[in-house]
Amino acid sequence: MKTQGRKTPGQIRAFLDGSKPLGFEAPRRKAAYDFMTEQLRCLGCTRSGKADNGLIRRYLHELISFRQSLLASKSGPIEQNLIPVSSFPCNVIMEKGNSDSGKTSLSDYGSVKHHNRCANSMSTRIFDTSTTQSGKIPSMIFPIPKLVIFDLDGTLVDSVPDITKSVDEMLIRVGMQPHGEAKIRPWIGNGVERLVRRALTGEMDGEPNDALFARAYPIFLNLYERYNGERSIVYPGASEALRFFERRGIPIGCVTNKQSRFSNALLRRVGLYERFGMILSGNSLPRKKPDPMPLRHVANHFGVKATDSLLVGDSVSDIRAARAAGFRVICVTYGYNHGLDIRTAEPDAVVDSLGELAGLFAMA
Repeated sequence: MKTQGRKTPGQIRAFLDGSKPLGFEAPRRKAAYDFMTEQLRCLGCTRSGKADNGLIRRYLHELISFRQSLLASKSGPIEQNLIPVSSFPCNVIMEKGNSDSGKTSLSDYGSVKHHNRCANSMSTRIFDTSTTQSGKIPSMIFPIPKLVIFDLDGTLVDSVPDITKSVDEMLIRVGMQPHGEAKIRPWIGNGVERLVRRALTGEMDGEPNDALFARAYPIFLNLYERYNGERSIVYPGASEALRFFERRGIPIGCVTNKQSRFSNALLRRVGLYERFGMILSGNSLPRKKPDPMPLRHVANHFGVKATDSLLVGDSVSDIRAARAAGFRVICVTYGYNHGLDIRTAEPDAVVDSLGELAGLFAMA
């Protein structure tokens, strides 16, 4: 691999700032790994200060997208935190502007031009599309968004305990057996009306008879209004993520399909209501997610382009809404995606905790 003589933090900084392209070759994955080791040796990272080490990590990530958790590790010299040769990505994607991307083996590359993101230049990025040993999509570096919108249930707040209590008590009142949290959890995510229909039939697409639904639905609404927020908890890392954007003056919105009578009360009870510049619920506009209307409405309100905006969610509905609106989308792995692995829906990135969000963005 060749780097056009880039040997100092200053030269790397010029590359990351977008003023200097970098040409390199990756004929074999072992050669790629050897290249990274040589770069570390040439840059003298073990003798570098903390700031330069951070710069070097960004540089390595831009080249072949090493996992952030390994590159950012604080234990031992940075050389010890490299991915083993056997873990080096075998499948990569090369993106050029808006053109179609094609998968290829790293060994198939001849010479690949890598340009940093610039307003007037082609943007080329190589990143791993295979999963790590933990099954997690490797992280990427994104530009800081100018607007961030969060989903509510399953993303910021775990509301399943209160929903379960309301559903099971409803079932008992109409003479049916309760389901319990494990069965109810995968049914959440398409609004309370759909949830009640699923609970009454025990099926994802079930349809109860009209009389039973007409009797049960208002019972659930009254019960959930009582229990909403009683045992719901804010997910670890949520406050940290909100604080990250707040400190940078980035507007934050919340878009949920939950009815406003429940969403606003829940946000207040868990202490998050005041953190958002705009909150849209399922009944705030004529259409809700996965329609892009709510996301576009928030972006228009803050005067931010869709391409500068980010949605953080947990479901296929969030991904579909983001794609239709032109937003980037990052998903959490722990949400209410009907028990399905959110990675299969191909968000731009996934995180196991909202506390990991800050590590996905390039710092100015």
